[in-house]
Order: sequence, then C-alpha cells, then structure tokens
Amino acid sequence: EPSAAQPPAEEQRPPLSPDKRAALAALTSACRERAQSAVRQVVIHVYDVSRAEAIAQLNDVTCVVGGVFHAGVEIYGREWSSGSRVEPGVTGVYSIEPRSCPGHVWRESIRLGECPLDEQAARAAIAALEPRWPGEGYDLIRRNCAHFCDDVCAALGVEQPPRWLNRFA
Repeated sequence: EPSAAQPPAEEQRPPLSPDKRAALAALTSACRERAQSAVRQVVIHVYDVSRAEAIAQLNDVTCVVGGVFHAGVEIYGREWSSGSRVEPGVTGVYSIEPRSCPGHVWRESIRLGECPLDEQAARAAIAALEPRWPGEGYDLIRRNCAHFCDDVCAALGVEQPPRWLNRFA
C-alpha cells in the first residue's frame, strides 16, 4: 500500500477544462511569437577596433561624437560585417557568431528593430550585397564596416545604425 506522502503511481490528472485548454493554447502561441520576434531582432554590435587599451580609452572619451569602432549586424543568430581582403574578386562580407569578432573588443549592442523578412529572405538580401562589397574595395574612411552595416540595415528594412558609429570616417 502506498504511503500517504507519495501519490499512487497510476494517478492521472483530470482533463483540462475548455477554458484552461484555450488559455494554455494562447500562452503557447504567445511564447512562440515572442521567441520568433527575438530571432527577428536586428542588433548592431559595436567593438573597439583593437585590443589596445589606448583605443578603448579614446572611445570612452569620444564616443558621444564618434570613435574608432568596428561594427557588425546580427540577424537570425549570425553577425554580418565586411572587411579588407587582398585577394582580387573575393568578397569582404563575412559572418561570425555574434559578439565574437576576432581582434576587436566588444563594447555594446544596440537594437535596431524587428526584421520584416524571414530568415531565407534576410540571408538572400545580405547575399545580394556581396558583389557591391569586394574585400579589395575596403577603405578605412570611405567604405568600411560601418558603411556596410548601413547597407545591411536598409536591405533588412530596419532603422539605420547611430550616426556616431561612423562619424570620424
């Protein structure tokens, strides 16, 4: 005979009432929508351009008006940016795990809105930018990662990165 402290092994819960079933379904749907919304969030990750403490200190002082930054745009779990390549004809566009750009120190992340595109369309929009962003065309002042982030945000249909990100260029 089972003890009073433990329920019998065969005990079953009573069926949910129609009202409780409807509430549970609504909650499940809301959770799915919230998770999908989080995935569709476009975030720009801002980095100090090197691991040198002097750069971080400079950016601490000047970040209100500009600074020396690297940036990448995150959508659907990947961070996209552009950089210099010496090989002719090779794209400068690349993707990494968010907030993990080698050689730079992550500083902050800024939400830019929810992307209206599904994952496949967002990747296609970024891929369509690649021919316009060859690695050999990278220029620290005139055509850099922050300019690329502007193009990505426009292609994804979200707000542009803050102007201070590229003010010194």
